[in-house]
Amino acid sequence: MNKVLLFGLTILTGVGLAVTANAISLTSVGGIYTGANGGSRVNGIGTSEIFWGNPAYYNQQSGLGFTGNSPQSLNPDEVFSLGSITHYNKPIYSGSSASSVDFDLSLTFADSAEGDYTSSFRFFIDETPNYVTPYEDPRNDDFVTFSNVSSNSIFHIAGVEYTFSLLGFGESADNLSSSFRSSERGSNSIQLWGKLTTNAAPVPEPSTTLLFGLGVAGFVGVTRRKKTKNSLSL
Repeated sequence: MNKVLLFGLTILTGVGLAVTANAISLTSVGGIYTGANGGSRVNGIGTSEIFWGNPAYYNQQSGLGFTGNSPQSLNPDEVFSLGSITHYNKPIYSGSSASSVDFDLSLTFADSAEGDYTSSFRFFIDETPNYVTPYEDPRNDDFVTFSNVSSNSIFHIAGVEYTFSLLGFGESADNLSSSFRSSERGSNSIQLWGKLTTNAAPVPEPSTTLLFGLGVAGFVGVTRRKKTKNSLSL
């Protein structure tokens, strides 16, 4: 009887086992601009900086840059900085600005068997006319916003399933927005934030597991009693 009870409890314990999410080693964060919509004299496609526009002064174009923040050790479900986005807000002639640019973000994890995780986003650029003097007047500020284009949102690290989300721009994780304001004639940087969410594995209901364990234990017990009875009748 002790062996039967032990067998039943072993099954009861084993059924509920699940992989635990541990600290995540993010070894690299990269980003390249893959294209632009509209804009004159676009250059830098395929790199971490892209520029556009017919310069009004000193041959300086407007543009966007990205610098990744790595390596990092992350906790599951923690909001973390991916790196900084810089808007090079230089005066360019009307009609020569790009309306948006496409951006591929790549994340490399130490324990991922699936290679780099890549997700595509689109940054929209609202470069407003500079009607007010001086140029640095806040009424001349431009705006950059983002939109998710496509995403391999689910991937695995050390046997645990995660979903990645791009959360927004902000100086800290406590105050995030889908857009940021960029002052004229400046090189204005802001942090870009994301999150890895753990996708919990399904675990059997306690009552189901209990019934399964007791059922197996009862089946073994009945089988033993039958064998004992048959041996006595001989």
